[in-house]
Amino acid sequence: MKYRPLHVLPVCALMAVCNCLAARPPAPGTAGAFVAEKLDSAGIRTGRDDKTGRIVEMAVASREIDSVANDKLLSLRDELAMAAILDAKTKIAHLLRDEFTIEERAVTKTTDDGGERTERITRHRAHSKQIWLGMAIICTAESLKDGMYSVCAAVGWSGETAKAVFGQLSVAKSVLNEDAAGISPEWAVWAAKQDFTTLFGPRTFIDSAGIRRYVGVGFADVEGKKGAALISAMRLARVKASRNLLFSVFSDLEADEIISQTLVTDADGEISLDSDVRNRILQRCRSKHLFDNEVHTLTINHPITGRAMFVSVAGVEPERLAEMNLLEN
Repeated sequence: MKYRPLHVLPVCALMAVCNCLAARPPAPGTAGAFVAEKLDSAGIRTGRDDKTGRIVEMAVASREIDSVANDKLLSLRDELAMAAILDAKTKIAHLLRDEFTIEERAVTKTTDDGGERTERITRHRAHSKQIWLGMAIICTAESLKDGMYSVCAAVGWSGETAKAVFGQLSVAKSVLNEDAAGISPEWAVWAAKQDFTTLFGPRTFIDSAGIRRYVGVGFADVEGKKGAALISAMRLARVKASRNLLFSVFSDLEADEIISQTLVTDADGEISLDSDVRNRILQRCRSKHLFDNEVHTLTINHPITGRAMFVSVAGVEPERLAEMNLLEN
């Protein structure tokens, strides 16, 4: 994918727009076109597969700009990536809305019997969380075309993944502690195979043992920096990696509690989250605390600006997530 050079000027931020790309083909030379091509080359179609029940949705978050200063671009990319990911996941949840509705109706029909109400709410939350936890980011990309900076994300869902991840996070603490010594993280192996010119933000991957692992990727501009300035930039990348990891871990659980409030459908029938709801999810994710590890670092050139960037990849062990009782908190 070819990118147009980006000049260094202040940000002129206008409204962000998130759209599902299934309604019309993305314009050539955009992030959406790049992701669509990646999916097509892998034989992946968007929408719901009637045979397997698997779902893949794409969403793009855009912001019209005059140009973006290099030190601001990476933060803007993270912001738009999170928005696109949330919208893609929201579209999947909307396709599974019938499975939500059955449980929601059960809650509304309860009497004043406190025990019965508590049981029904728990079943609804467990069922809906299982749907959210079955989603994984497949591909991301960014582009700048005709003054529009865009980030696209493709997200997939399957019932098998949902059940596996839900079970993974529900494992008893004692069992996790017994098996912890035998777990062999594959962070470095996975990260060494990735192309970080298109992989950024919050991510997940399944290791050879079938364990879902959460990661966050952070970037910082290091072009021409030396000494203390270089160290400061590397620390910034580490902080951003941790923030993206928090989103990767907590976004689905936080969205499960908030998502029912506001969905926006435009004239083309495209569904996205209300911006206020999306911001609430982001804020709640950032308020969490998680002890993570830096598992990979490298330096690359940004595909749009051509400038050198430091990349930090942060990860957290799945057994630690279960010990935190994420499903209850």
